[in-house]
Amino acid sequence: MDRRTVLTGGVGGLTAMIAGCLGESEPTTDASQSTVRSGGEWPVVKRTRSFDTPLARSDLTKMRRAAREAVEAEGVEPVVTDPVVGAGGSTVVGRAVTFDETGRLHHYTVGANAPRDVDTAHQRLDAVASGFQAKAFRVGRASSTPALAGGVDVTTGETDEWRIYDHGRLDELAAPHGIVTVEYAVGQFQRGPTDRNAYVVDSVCGVEPGQSAYESGWRGTTGTIRHDYEMAATQTTNPELHHLEPTSHAEDEPVTVDMSLGGNLRWSYDPGFGLRSKSSYAENYAEWATQFHPDALCGQKDPGQTEPGSVVWIAPSAGTETLLELRHGQTFQRRSCLPSKTARVTNEVRPATKAG
Repeated sequence: MDRRTVLTGGVGGLTAMIAGCLGESEPTTDASQSTVRSGGEWPVVKRTRSFDTPLARSDLTKMRRAAREAVEAEGVEPVVTDPVVGAGGSTVVGRAVTFDETGRLHHYTVGANAPRDVDTAHQRLDAVASGFQAKAFRVGRASSTPALAGGVDVTTGETDEWRIYDHGRLDELAAPHGIVTVEYAVGQFQRGPTDRNAYVVDSVCGVEPGQSAYESGWRGTTGTIRHDYEMAATQTTNPELHHLEPTSHAEDEPVTVDMSLGGNLRWSYDPGFGLRSKSSYAENYAEWATQFHPDALCGQKDPGQTEPGSVVWIAPSAGTETLLELRHGQTFQRRSCLPSKTARVTNEVRPATKAG
């Protein structure tokens, strides 16, 4: 009989919400929090915690305020607030937050499934924070700059029609099973009608099976990616899923995703696993089933990723509403094909519509 470990919700899933308007700044006096900078480096707020005393919602609120104060001192006006981890989230053991020179938010969150994951999580956090200090801000894809068309400035990630205002990455480390990553960019269409706004979500969903990450014998099999706009629906937002891509692709099939809406926003990539749409326009969610190469013996041992996107229309709101729940779940399987032993790792994030 299969023995299954479900890592989701309050157990091991990573859930974050991006809040709305930036409130008044309040000083933080927490000695364990640090604003990392030296010389001419860019200010970054970084915090690490142990597995037994993880970061809480109040901690992340303090980090947001500190990051805002730090970049305002550089003459930068933030355009969106920092996300906070909601109830029932993952065990968050590290975070780095900053805003770039255009006011766009950049943040990295790392969760641990067990105490043994913490040291690796902190090492990842240090590397990302160092990149933020050097202003090495990424837009879109996790491993490379996306192939954006239409005169895009890849440094800012903007076109005349689309404005990317939030970029985040969340890693869930779950030794010995594997690592599940969600990296996303959220943009707002600048030429839409006055009675509604269009938003684009570019999501990079990556998987590193345990065989690759930990030499543990665990391999990737199937998974699910979901952009759920209906779960965040309110009377003020009234979301309408407009477009999604791709509908399907094989593991070895080059893919081009076109989110243009007249704004020439596209990206291309070589996927690491297959994908098939299970979406519903009527119910306002884009969902894809993922499958590592079916011919791979007992699952795929090498890392892989895919980069689906979606566009949604949202009614304007006086404040900022949650835009969607973005979820990436992955099943891992032991190398032995006798009766399967599986583990499920889920990553969640809830971006919000832009303030103003």
